[in-house]
Amino acid sequence: MAEAQRRRRLATLEEYLSSLAAGNPAWRHKAMQKNDTFIGRLEREDCRGRSEGVHCRPAPSQAPDSGASTPPVQLLWSPEEGRHLVASRDIAAGEDIFREPPLVLTPRPHPEPVCLACLAPLKADWSGCEGCGAPLCSPPCDGELHVVSECGMLAGLGLQQDRDQLLPLNQLLTTTRTLLLLQEAPQAGHVIEAMQSNVEKRQRSVVAQAMEKRVMEGLRRLGMEEEEGVVRHICGVFDTNAFAVDGGRALLPLAALMNHHCSANTQHWFHRGTLVVRAVSIASPPQGGRAKL
Repeated sequence: MAEAQRRRRLATLEEYLSSLAAGNPAWRHKAMQKNDTFIGRLEREDCRGRSEGVHCRPAPSQAPDSGASTPPVQLLWSPEEGRHLVASRDIAAGEDIFREPPLVLTPRPHPEPVCLACLAPLKADWSGCEGCGAPLCSPPCDGELHVVSECGMLAGLGLQQDRDQLLPLNQLLTTTRTLLLLQEAPQAGHVIEAMQSNVEKRQRSVVAQAMEKRVMEGLRRLGMEEEEGVVRHICGVFDTNAFAVDGGRALLPLAALMNHHCSANTQHWFHRGTLVVRAVSIASPPQGGRAKL
């Protein structure tokens, strides 16, 4: 990868990290309290009652809070590890490192019916969407994944009459939901473009090529003409980075940058659809501060 392209993609992912500040109020709290350590409290003590010969560090200014948020992790790159997250400050065990909602949430590419709105598994006699026939919960759930634009796109497949199309549908939805997102939020396209897809390796994989061919054929059936390179990149991004969730796969660009390790120093779970990553051991910059999953 050319140096300029690598730097551009790294900058895009750094911007994405900063964009998560609104959903991570703990970042702001920790930024405000960064001097609230044992040493910090000693440094803030005044020197009243001490002899004039004792040197005291000046107390930090008590300027009004600017509301700035500082993530406890930062994004680095190295030839050995590629892009990865490291601690930008001391992270205590039990501290929330970040919370990240999925950029894209989609069914797994299997033949079993799941509700396209909430990804819950369905029985064989599932009910179809009134608009497009796609599988949905009955009575209707409060899921919000099956949007109007997707419904209109799938209407021509005749899913209610031909349920053998479930496997092709589930294989297709990863790409179609991503493409719909790119239409509605172009900035998300920059983030996805910056993610690792291992396209070169996938070109040597018969399975990957067969899947990409099915997706391209499905897009044509839906009247969606898309460049093959874009589809190949989307498929590669999901296969390389996606997290398994109940009933589906979630694309989480920040979490995908964590190192995998047999001795993880984080734990993660989903809370109301948002990934929560918490430290289970102390991490400090710069050495030993990698966020490991």
